[in-house]
Amino acid sequence: MRLNSFIARCGVESRRSADRLIRAGRVTVNGRTAEIGTQVDPRHDDITLDDRRLSLPDGCTTVLLHKPAGYLVSRRDPHHSRTIYELLPREFQQLVPVGRLDLDTEGAILLTDDGELVNQLTHPRYHVPKVYRPIVRGRPDEGALDRLRGGVEIAQRICAPLWAAFASFFVPVHMSFAGTPLPELEVELERYLLA
Repeated sequence: MRLNSFIARCGVESRRSADRLIRAGRVTVNGRTAEIGTQVDPRHDDITLDDRRLSLPDGCTTVLLHKPAGYLVSRRDPHHSRTIYELLPREFQQLVPVGRLDLDTEGAILLTDDGELVNQLTHPRYHVPKVYRPIVRGRPDEGALDRLRGGVEIAQRICAPLWAAFASFFVPVHMSFAGTPLPELEVELERYLLA
């Protein structure tokens, strides 16, 4: 198993963040400073981070959290005082989010200590569709949906075409509901195009 995968599986950091720890010389394997790409056998190797021994958990923990608006999906941020970790009991503080939701967005988000699950659900090579169902004022016209379907530019980048449709049911009379898988975009784009 690759060392960065092992660290992610331990629930310490993501694989990318684990690589930063390895590059910084903070990880050792059997007493030697580790390098990127190091292969480890968790049953036989002594792996430490900052002199603290790492070991795989007996099992994985995954929770589904309903994130209210106004909470940031981050462990800490100097510009925002409220994060999702304030909502979690102490025993779940080591979990990492699977993806993210914007500050003003509410909805379900997975948190886990299973690094492989995070990778399988978030890495683009696995093509796992993400479905967002925004509540919007009025009914989006076909032009708004066509802009999503044709691919749009956001932050000087052309994003992949999307599937977009108007749902066949209504929330309150003054609002409508649309389901849109957005494999590459963030919810701000939906608000911009469908509001």
